[in-house]
Amino acid sequence: MRFAFALAGLAFSALLGPCWAQSWPAKPIRVVVPLAAGGTGDTLGRIVAEGLSSALNAPVIVDNRPGAGGVIGTELVARSGGDGYTLLATSSSHVLNSALRPGKLSYDPLKDFIAITQIADTHQVLLAHPSLGIGTVKELIAAAKARPGKLTYGSAGNGSATHLNAELLKSLAHIDLVHVPYKGSTQSRTDLLSGQVNLSIDGLLPTLPHVRAGKLRALAVTNGKRATVAPDIPTMAEAGVPGYRSDTWYALLAPAGTPEAIVTRVRDATIASLASPAVRDKLLQQGAEPVGGSGRQLMELMQEDLARWKKVVADTGAHVD
Repeated sequence: MRFAFALAGLAFSALLGPCWAQSWPAKPIRVVVPLAAGGTGDTLGRIVAEGLSSALNAPVIVDNRPGAGGVIGTELVARSGGDGYTLLATSSSHVLNSALRPGKLSYDPLKDFIAITQIADTHQVLLAHPSLGIGTVKELIAAAKARPGKLTYGSAGNGSATHLNAELLKSLAHIDLVHVPYKGSTQSRTDLLSGQVNLSIDGLLPTLPHVRAGKLRALAVTNGKRATVAPDIPTMAEAGVPGYRSDTWYALLAPAGTPEAIVTRVRDATIASLASPAVRDKLLQQGAEPVGGSGRQLMELMQEDLARWKKVVADTGAHVD
């Protein structure tokens, strides 16, 4: 008898689910951005939220929950219950955090989330101070091998994407560079401009004016393809490091358990928004290239990134503060 009631309950839920999804959204949708206000991730999250609000004809509110490299906001979404009213607009740090903190997170970056769609790609770039006398990645590798442990690179901090991207370069090119961690990319950039450190990996958009003014030299972008805003800068793989690829992506996720019909509506609305000229222009102005795509494509990207960063962490011993 108890089993029969359980089956009846499941059948009722299956019938009710699509009906409930059709009435969604009946209240404001919250998009949690696990990053500080004012940064690239926050800006992209707000652009997407605006597009979703228009497409769904419902209020979409951005909720910044920064802290612990994105962990605090991500935990909040993982525990939200999957009712369709809480989403996560996050970056590639979503899987990077898991690689850096094995067994220490309260959530699984893959199992506890549903991949909706990739919002955009942004670019990071390997930079050298002109005083180093290096203009290409191959020249850098040769100089580093001739002077092991002598060249320095600045990062936004231990465990940051800029740190891990440089460690990936060290691992694949078999070179020894000295890491100088800072508390944020701004401080790292300032010391690179003054020549206090020799090298850095940083965001392309904020450093491009310095490159064009001759104050810094751009050796390669870390992504798998060149940047639209600077097509003359080669990728790291093109510049002499085969197998190097580290895309800084931004994506929209839902907590596990969110009804499939709602996920599909959000995905369709987001992709349509990303295709509109107005949203596309806003993203490009931020140095972000709109992507879109299926949930499966995003999940495959996250799986590949997680495996890559786990290996880099294991090979280099990189850690968070």
